[in-house]
Amino acid sequence: MNDYSLSALSRLVFFSVFVSIVAIASRSIVVCRVCVFFIFGLCIYLGRREPKFFNPFYLFALTPFSLLIYTNLSNSIMMDLNHDTWVIAIINMFAFIAAVYYSIIHTKDGRVHDGQTEDNLGKHAIILIFLYSVASLYELITSKSLAISSVFLVCGIAAIICALKSRKILVIILVVAVYFILALDTMSKTSILRIAITIMIGYEMLYPSTKKQKRVIYVLAGASVVILIASFAFGLKGKEYTSAEDRKERYEVSYGMTWDSSAELVGPYAYLTTPWANLQYVMETQGQEHTNGLWLIKPALGYLQIDDNYNKEYTIIPYSSFNTFTFIAVQYKDFGLYLSIISSILIGLFVGRYYRRCLTTNSPLEIASYVLTAQATLMMFFSNHFFMLSYPFTIVLAMWIYKNVFGYRI
Repeated sequence: MNDYSLSALSRLVFFSVFVSIVAIASRSIVVCRVCVFFIFGLCIYLGRREPKFFNPFYLFALTPFSLLIYTNLSNSIMMDLNHDTWVIAIINMFAFIAAVYYSIIHTKDGRVHDGQTEDNLGKHAIILIFLYSVASLYELITSKSLAISSVFLVCGIAAIICALKSRKILVIILVVAVYFILALDTMSKTSILRIAITIMIGYEMLYPSTKKQKRVIYVLAGASVVILIASFAFGLKGKEYTSAEDRKERYEVSYGMTWDSSAELVGPYAYLTTPWANLQYVMETQGQEHTNGLWLIKPALGYLQIDDNYNKEYTIIPYSSFNTFTFIAVQYKDFGLYLSIISSILIGLFVGRYYRRCLTTNSPLEIASYVLTAQATLMMFFSNHFFMLSYPFTIVLAMWIYKNVFGYRI
């Protein structure tokens, strides 16, 4: 395991503050881009020191990478990023990384749970997939959501992890098949990503760490990237099939985008980079009145079923038809340019806590909690799934209830 220390944390914080001051004082986009390159390198450095490949630092590395490759290729969907946009990205990325590291140091080891036989794990896998099926079938049949459907829907992830840990082939096939079939109606790129992350993290956390396992993980990760890129061409959520060349032509005609690279990459590139343009658009046009923490408490308001009372405050307008804003936009709406790091710190503490617990527990439910936390961390370049969709908090709540019902035996 990584040799975590407070001295290393202090050096990380000092480095973060120093680079942030340089970025703010320089007023130079070139200097800011160099700072983001350092952040990307820091993510890779810290990630390499972790015992698991799917650690928060590697997952988060996609966020600075997406900013590094940002180039304005179309004024219809992108824009030249100004200095404030680079600064808010730099200080929030550093705040998140330092908070994750701090949380890993100070989180106690996860609890060891008794009674985890193959049969018992298989039984819990069936119970959990049943809970998932109830909510999923209700939505499928009625086109409506149960008041607490989100709590039941996340049980599907826990079911897959329990099945993988049971090593019972028939249970694994049954659970994965039920989950996949019920998810077909709402299949999206995010759904594909969730299934891939669940299987890969489950495999890495539950099976012996060997050179063979590492090779398998690299192969699975590579295959997942290929599948995600290929998914841009298929009919997801009712969209028609489009070839890569058709999509490239549409981008060039509709958006005036100049794209000289592979046609298969134009869609992924747009999804990777346009959130930064939308973040800047929010800062320039929708930052006059801040929401003073409403986005921060949105998950709690959602559980209480009163978040609809604040729909006006929760409305964010994108620059283009690409409608995501990175993880920072809602934080800017809440607290402004510099205080936006409050939310990044809180997210980092949460992510570090459940990564640490995942490493040090034998409970498949803790691993399931980290799966959705990992997905939200990977998606931070794209959107703030912690406050906007809340599923990392929902699965923690659902697994806490489940463990209490069964006396913490799983």
